[in-house]
Amino acid sequence: MLLYVSNGKEIAVKNWIQLQEDYASHLTHAKLLKLECGHYVHTHKPNSISKVTK
Repeated sequence: MLLYVSNGKEIAVKNWIQLQEDYASHLTHAKLLKLECGHYVHTHKPNSISKVTK
């Protein structure tokens, strides 16, 4: 499972990245990909997501 996560700068949640890492650690065969962008990663980094997904 591929999980894409933003840098958390647009999120009003403390420890955003850590929460995502903790979640991914409980999943089987999960890969967390951290993107340097806003919350809506699919609109900010569509090419990056497409490239990794393919």
